[in-house]
Amino acid sequence: MSVILEFEVATSNFELGKVLERHPETYVEVERIVPLSESILPLFWVYGEGRNDVDRTLRAEPLVNQVKRLDSLEDRTLYSIEWSPKVNSLVRAILDSGATLVSARGSAARWRLELRFENHADLSGFQRYCADHDIPLDVKRVYDPATPDTLPWYGLTRTQREALAAAFEAGYFDVPRRSTLSGVAERLGVSDQAASERIRRGTKKLVSNTLVVD
Repeated sequence: MSVILEFEVATSNFELGKVLERHPETYVEVERIVPLSESILPLFWVYGEGRNDVDRTLRAEPLVNQVKRLDSLEDRTLYSIEWSPKVNSLVRAILDSGATLVSARGSAARWRLELRFENHADLSGFQRYCADHDIPLDVKRVYDPATPDTLPWYGLTRTQREALAAAFEAGYFDVPRRSTLSGVAERLGVSDQAASERIRRGTKKLVSNTLVVD
């Protein structure tokens, strides 16, 4: 049974982070659902001022075998990268464990990653490698993707998730709104104040755990 590990790691312990830490004005997000192996080029977007300088930094990095600029939009640039087999830190741990990279995003200071493992044994092997190579992981959660409700979803409590789902289904977030706060509260069977607090706190938690990077 597959299992997902969500964690944060310091930039100094992640190869892509180390390459880009000289550009603190940039923000990076890896394309979702990119399996890692020596033969596959992970894709990532570079946002922010100074992203044009990232190209030279990547090409000068000894641990990068190949880098391609695939696309360039007004606010971001898409790259593909192939790592050297000599990598021996977090990327090596991911490759050796056979994990699939679900998501990764970060800045000059810190990165947040989600990895999918085929089973708990592979997850344990990954964690042992990190421990043996002094790669501290700040684990946020470990969960079975088939039953995400067994743990908080993106940090949400069950009542916050129910409130946000009810508000969404009722059209509370639509423009113009199709439901009032009272309508959402009625769906939930709680007071207007309770519904408001759950929606606001849930929204704050959802944004902090999905969009905001230190």
